[in-house]
Amino acid sequence: MLYIVSGYPLLDSIMYTSVDLNLIHKRLCHVDIPLIKDMCKNKSVKGLEKVNIKIDNESCIACNVGKATRASLKKNYVYKRVTKSVLDKVHMDLWGPAPVNSLGGK
Repeated sequence: MLYIVSGYPLLDSIMYTSVDLNLIHKRLCHVDIPLIKDMCKNKSVKGLEKVNIKIDNESCIACNVGKATRASLKKNYVYKRVTKSVLDKVHMDLWGPAPVNSLGGK
């Protein structure tokens, strides 16, 4: 026996009045904050235009770590360690042979 159920989606029953800007930032894969504000203003993301975004001044730890940089070595840097005997310091590659064939088949 087939039952026909009439109904409608309950989109209006689930509604957020405000959402944390950092939460949207994380859910959109750490997109730039001004870009999120533009998306809200331009209504370019469905559902985001209905959200009242609270401005939170906390910075994203993951973004700060990702943007961290190291100082480069000086242009005239010279390694000053002098070896005292033959093979005192050896650089070698310990990985291999590669288990994958190259494009040439070798």
